[in-house]
Amino acid sequence: MSLIPYTTEIVKAYLSRNEVALQQLPALIETVHHALLALADEDPLYTATDLFQGPLPVESEPPPSPVPFVPVEQAVTEDSVICLICGKASKAIKGHLTKTHHMDIPTYLANFGLPKDFPMVAPSYSATRRQLAIAAGAGEKLQAGRERKREA
Repeated sequence: MSLIPYTTEIVKAYLSRNEVALQQLPALIETVHHALLALADEDPLYTATDLFQGPLPVESEPPPSPVPFVPVEQAVTEDSVICLICGKASKAIKGHLTKTHHMDIPTYLANFGLPKDFPMVAPSYSATRRQLAIAAGAGEKLQAGRERKREA
């Protein structure tokens, strides 16, 4: 009876919920396989309780910070913002980060040590959207609403 498929499924499930250093992966696979052998009574040298020592410890050293695709100083141009992960240039980067890299803005900023006010939208695009909002009367409606509240 081969226990390799069962070992694979158990290790896969464990790795989906836990972080394990690459160097610890062979030991994890071996431990799971020997535990299954002991449970199947095919390995008289080990028992399940001998093998199980709890989850493997996660190494305390932080993961290395990613290297930006382009220098941070060049990531924002007048017409585009360049993704520091893959180098894609776009007018607004939030949608690209969430759809392609499954990452939110605070995580992205933290990964590259960027300030909270780092631009996520190209300056020219932001100016265009601002002009469209002003033309639509967005500021006037807001101001009129504030004046009505003061009068009441």
